[in-house]
Amino acid sequence: MQQSEFLKRFSIPESQFRRTSLDWDLLIAIRRDFEKSTPELGLDANYVAERLRPVEAVHTVKTRIKSPDHLLEKIVRIKLENPAIDIGTGNYDQLVTDLVGVRALHLFKEDWASIHDFILRTWELKEAPVANIHAEDPPALIQAFRDRRCEVHRHPWGYRSVHYLIAFERSKDKTLPVEIQVRTLLEEAWSEIDHFVRYSHTAVAGRYAPHLVELNRLTARADEISSTIRRLKNSADRNPAE
Repeated sequence: MQQSEFLKRFSIPESQFRRTSLDWDLLIAIRRDFEKSTPELGLDANYVAERLRPVEAVHTVKTRIKSPDHLLEKIVRIKLENPAIDIGTGNYDQLVTDLVGVRALHLFKEDWASIHDFILRTWELKEAPVANIHAEDPPALIQAFRDRRCEVHRHPWGYRSVHYLIAFERSKDKTLPVEIQVRTLLEEAWSEIDHFVRYSHTAVAGRYAPHLVELNRLTARADEISSTIRRLKNSADRNPAE
């Protein structure tokens, strides 16, 4: 990919790119280094996923490695936000913290707590967990996040998920930031639809946003109903004669 094509694809004005003082040849060198390390990163992702799969509350685990083009975009964004940061082939894997992503999905909203506890027991965190919430989420849920020392962020699009940045030990003296996201299957479905629309079209706000907002509300309500069904089933299992 040429520089002009890259800037056009990610809607980065050339004037902004010049402000970063990034050399295009350096970005190409980072890209090549990243592509060479991708198979090993895949093994790292799979190892984290295999540790999560046996957790009783985990229903499904998904992994992903950042695409090379999105890596370069992220580096440009980082430099725009903080021009003093020095990024090169030797440190980009520490500064771009979502090269490796693992998603742990669960059926019922309340199950996040046991997954949270497992993550904290298993890995060292590089920063406090972040619970992304919707403005209409119940206070009890928000307090539950705070009780487990999560930073609570009200997401403008209603995105819900708890994010963890772990220090994954690749070797005795080398750690890699790995992002773990924890959310319900229903939240995952909404997020995938939102991502498909939001990153495929430019007129999201006017044409699609009201439908995404309504779908988000339905998703939250469906999670509440799912938890109610579970409570009723547990009660029936304890008292089969009733």
